[in-house]
Amino acid sequence: MYTLVNACTNQYLHTYCIDASRPIKRRKLRSDVWKEFEPIYEGNLVVQAKCIHCLELLSATRDNGRSACRRHLKVCKERTRMNQLVESMNTGLSPDSLALKNWKFDQEVSRKAMVNFIVLQELPFSLVDHAPFQKFIATLNPWFTIVSRTTIPEDIMSSYEDRRLALRETIKNSNSRVCLTADLWTSNQNLGYLCITCHFIDNDWML
Repeated sequence: MYTLVNACTNQYLHTYCIDASRPIKRRKLRSDVWKEFEPIYEGNLVVQAKCIHCLELLSATRDNGRSACRRHLKVCKERTRMNQLVESMNTGLSPDSLALKNWKFDQEVSRKAMVNFIVLQELPFSLVDHAPFQKFIATLNPWFTIVSRTTIPEDIMSSYEDRRLALRETIKNSNSRVCLTADLWTSNQNLGYLCITCHFIDNDWML
């Protein structure tokens, strides 16, 4: 909500209310620079761009255009190193090397994949602090930055919220009824757990 005031008489003129629940419509980004930059918004306007290679923030307002982003890509050392790595792997004789043609490194995608791995395998969060694990990750991709064990729970909760919302939308849009089953058990630490499982048939006839 905001109010217009007459600066001379200090009298209130009009009061306007803004519906905060109304979704912000953002225009589609068509420039090819967004393949290697993450847009950062203020409201529905792009104000900055974050390089997916070195994570540097650049100004990307409409007045500045995308020229700064293009200049950065030419001098980004992390991007150059990554392109050299992909190029060297593409020179292999294996047919699988063709799959690397359009591949690009994304820190956030790799980070989510690591979190899913820890959750699905029920591994301790301290795994990321172990030197052998860090060395193993470095041999796969030396540009991947491993987060600390104190950050892993935050990533897990963020992933949980994303999946919960996606599941709600899936069930909401399904024409099938749902079947709920519950299971109770106590852990070795004497903690009680309740697990609820939902079965339904989706629109593609998959259970």
